[in-house]
Amino acid sequence: MTQLAIRIDDDLIAGLDELIKNNEFATRSEGIRAALKLLLDQQRRASNARREVDAYTKFPEADDELAGLAEFATAKMIEEEPW
Repeated sequence: MTQLAIRIDDDLIAGLDELIKNNEFATRSEGIRAALKLLLDQQRRASNARREVDAYTKFPEADDELAGLAEFATAKMIEEEPW
């Protein structure tokens, strides 16, 4: 594991220390790793969403691909109801 020396604003450290005090994380390093993992996951998801939007913008679904989709979705929702 790579060791990294960084400067962090006092208010961010205070918030992180509060999370540690509340047993959310055992150490500052664990909390910072969790935050970085979350940020990277959010960025990956946003990038995937942009690529998906770009793909559908360049190659939109044809009417025949969408035919019956609303009826199918409605039937599935009704099937899932507990009655």
